[in-house]
Amino acid sequence: MPKTSEIILEQIQAPNDLLVIPSHLVEVVSSGHKLGRPFPLFQKIDDDKVAALKAKYAGKQEVVGEGEIEGLEAEIKKQGDKVRLLKSEKAEKSRIDAEVKVLLALKDRIAKATGKGATPSSKKPGK
Repeated sequence: MPKTSEIILEQIQAPNDLLVIPSHLVEVVSSGHKLGRPFPLFQKIDDDKVAALKAKYAGKQEVVGEGEIEGLEAEIKKQGDKVRLLKSEKAEKSRIDAEVKVLLALKDRIAKATGKGATPSSKKPGK
């Protein structure tokens, strides 16, 4: 955005040496200084251009049908039950962590598919 700074200096009719940040406070323009003609610094982006840019840079979105979402919800429930069972059996931490990782991946997948953020973990404070 150096060009923007140059345009601003041109609009206020200030010298180009003001592009340097001074080590102390200085008066930029004196009292009675005449400003130049103002004009927009940035180009307006109309709705058509916004839509075109969104289409161009949206990337590939995973399309998930209602039946697939229900399937993911069932997988999440099954995986959650598996994690709870492992915890109740006091299984090895590495095994529990691996299954929790699978559960979180499933939750992330459904969050992306539905367009909603992932639900926060239900960890209790102090654990």
